Amino acid sequence: MSIASHSPLMAPAADSMAAVLEKMPLTKAMIPVISNVSASPMMEPADVRTELVQQLTSPVRWVESVQYMISQGVQLFIELGPKNVLSRLINQIDPHVQTRNIERVTDIVALEV
Repeated sequence: MSIASHSPLMAPAADSMAAVLEKMPLTKAMIPVISNVSASPMMEPADVRTELVQQLTSPVRWVESVQYMISQGVQLFIELGPKNVLSRLINQIDPHVQTRNIERVTDIVALEV
């Protein structure tokens, strides 16, 4: 590992992040957010706060998170940001789902869903 992310070495940062998140106003999610810590859906602000803090020190359950979404009927994944690293990883998990990568505004305009 080249950096300490998602490991117990991030505990001091997690404590600081928890303090900041407690002050942040959050509302219930309108759609479920899949946690990379538990690979399960969450919608409540308290759950989101807890998971964001735990994510700093916990392993990422990426495969399980993607598999959960697919089991719930998700067939199209849209990745926002440069490159298509996550899209490629999703296609390795299940080559039958569709992925789209959005890097620029023109990609959004051209998106055909």
